[in-house]
Amino acid sequence: MEIISFDLKDKFLAEMQKFHSEFDELVEDVTNEGSLNKVEMETVIRYTVPRSLNSKGLIVVIAYKYLVPDAGEEDLKIARVLGWCAEMLQASFIVSDDMMDNSELRDGKMCWYRKNKLGNKALNDCFLIESYVYKLIRRFTSRKQYYVHLVELFLEVTEKVVIGQCIDVITCPKESSLDFTKFNMDRYCEVSKWKCGFSLPVTIAMRMAGIFETNFYTIADNIMLEMGLFCQVENDYLDCYDSNVSGKIGNDIEERKCTWLIVRALEVGTPEQRRRLMELYEKCNAPDTTAIDEVKRIYQDLDLPSLYAQYETESYRRVLGMIDSLDGILPKGIFLEFVNFIYRRQKSYAVQLTCQLPLGE
Repeated sequence: MEIISFDLKDKFLAEMQKFHSEFDELVEDVTNEGSLNKVEMETVIRYTVPRSLNSKGLIVVIAYKYLVPDAGEEDLKIARVLGWCAEMLQASFIVSDDMMDNSELRDGKMCWYRKNKLGNKALNDCFLIESYVYKLIRRFTSRKQYYVHLVELFLEVTEKVVIGQCIDVITCPKESSLDFTKFNMDRYCEVSKWKCGFSLPVTIAMRMAGIFETNFYTIADNIMLEMGLFCQVENDYLDCYDSNVSGKIGNDIEERKCTWLIVRALEVGTPEQRRRLMELYEKCNAPDTTAIDEVKRIYQDLDLPSLYAQYETESYRRVLGMIDSLDGILPKGIFLEFVNFIYRRQKSYAVQLTCQLPLGE
């Protein structure tokens, strides 16, 4: 698949540097109050919130600049703060998700709940990080007309992500038998779109810009959800085939997760392959890795990497078609920026940018 180049590297890097320059001030701001140990609070935020690119937060700022080209520095600062709020909310989801999935690495470093053997104590940190989101929103936007809309937006996204996680856990119980009638593409897409919270950055920018037309939000939501679905499919693929890019140790098969790979394999496999896959998948949570290895062999027999490449191309073209139809509705550049972030991710590019920025511990 040929990726369109929008030549955004210099602009992206410049905004990324400004975006990260706000982080230390915000950490100081939210940890100055409260009875908890300030050092411990800072450690939680600095370890869990900064990631390789923090693309959701950056998109808030970039989208706002497209919507309000003459925005003043005060409003741009608020956009950056709200971008970090989006990243903090994401971090709270990630910490709890890693606990539920028994993950080991996130973005190439030890998951927070495994740090210093925190274990279930890390659950409290999820609530702590989330509380800082609303603290910052109140502090920087309480006098703005869009304040209530922002709070409702963050609460709505939280509700949808939690519901998506709940359905995911119900679909993939750790101990009991799996119900493979739930391993279908319709359910997978529904859960993925609920879980991703992908529309949040653009919607934040639209609220800041004073956009009230409901149909504009529907159009933006449809585009972002399509990209969010792709990101989930991509994560599923990388979990199995390339953990160097995802920065995680793949354990989706071991956790018997309802991923795009198993759903697609059950769709295209022969009756015998389907029967064998279901039989093996039931056993993948056992200490013996034989079943996991055999599942991967069947994936190769079905040439899932080629099917994934085909899906990636189709998704890319579908998203570009949706963006192309935006004439006169919303700036296309907002969504083209996001396209550059997510399709054919290059970890080396992320590392190249990261090494120039203060990303905390």
